[in-house]
Amino acid sequence: MISKWAFPRKSCLKVDIDVAIDASRSCSGLGMVVRDHCGTILALAVWRLEGYFDPEVAEALALRQAMVQCHLFGYDHIIFELDCLSIVQKLHNKLLLNSSLGLVLSTLVILIIA
Repeated sequence: MISKWAFPRKSCLKVDIDVAIDASRSCSGLGMVVRDHCGTILALAVWRLEGYFDPEVAEALALRQAMVQCHLFGYDHIIFELDCLSIVQKLHNKLLLNSSLGLVLSTLVILIIA
């Protein structure tokens, strides 16, 4: 299935989040790209994390980093787009786990409410 990037509405920004995990080097890369309704890149950021992270945890960490960065930039009306549907479902259902993923999800809930 091939998907195509969709423009956000005029009043919104879209933040695309992605993660790359290198198990052999025990590190992960997190990234975000912020675009406006014309597709113009307004900001981008990458972060390197030392240590191996479960892909779901890495994606949640990337979302947290992107949310914090967007707050620091003063952005609002944001659509976050990520690959990990299970994170979206867990946040939507308020399913917070007693694990490292649960800890990251808890901070995401705090950021969403703030």
